[in-house]
Amino acid sequence: APPPPPEKKLKDDERFSKYFKMVKMGVPSAAVKQKMGAEGLDPSYLDRDPDGPAPPMPEGGVPPPPRRAVDSSDESDEGYSD
Repeated sequence: APPPPPEKKLKDDERFSKYFKMVKMGVPSAAVKQKMGAEGLDPSYLDRDPDGPAPPMPEGGVPPPPRRAVDSSDESDEGYSD
């Protein structure tokens, strides 16, 4: 069997690299964590060692997009207007 691919570093993982860059550019980590949560990622990864191993990719290779409540059966918006 071929050897497993080398473990990716957290800062090199395409899911997390942009967040580490944001912190490096001076964005407050609280704001970056909020954005990570909004995009469906665990904000605690920002507190980990950027050179540490990245978490394994979910089955299918890409993380699922965050769920948006735009379902036609979702009636929670009814009665509200701009």
